[in-house]
Amino acid sequence: GGISVLVTDVVVNGEEADVTYDLLFNDNPTYPDLPGTAVLTADGWKVPRPVFCSLMSSARVGCPSE
Repeated sequence: GGISVLVTDVVVNGEEADVTYDLLFNDNPTYPDLPGTAVLTADGWKVPRPVFCSLMSSARVGCPSE
């Protein structure tokens, strides 16, 4: 089981994307349709730290230090 994130929708607008996530506990979507973003970098698509920390907060898990 554990905690996982499932991307359910992506709308790309140039180098940014609106992303919808489901937060799953033991493969069950406990928090569906969470909004977020991703940005295109030289290394590929990345989730900004504030978005990641928001997802972790929904899971009641602290965000790791930088």
